[in-house]
Amino acid sequence: MAGTRLEIFRFGMYVLFPIGYMAWIGDHHWYERYVSDARRTFYGPKAEESQILPHSTEGIQAEMERMKRERLERRRERMEKETL
Repeated sequence: MAGTRLEIFRFGMYVLFPIGYMAWIGDHHWYERYVSDARRTFYGPKAEESQILPHSTEGIQAEMERMKRERLERRRERMEKETL
């Protein structure tokens, strides 16, 4: 028969291995690194993360005007910072 030390080692492995595995998998950083990306691949982005594109001509023109205003505003702010 196996010795007492072997039985204690086996018992320790049976108890500590699942606890260690759950601690490793349950880590927030591990979940964000591996599970979140795979989840987006299979299910797509959430509704609040996706951008709704305009379909009409007026909607497209309005979106282009908005983007132009934002670009010019950023450019103006950058120019002001450079002059200071």
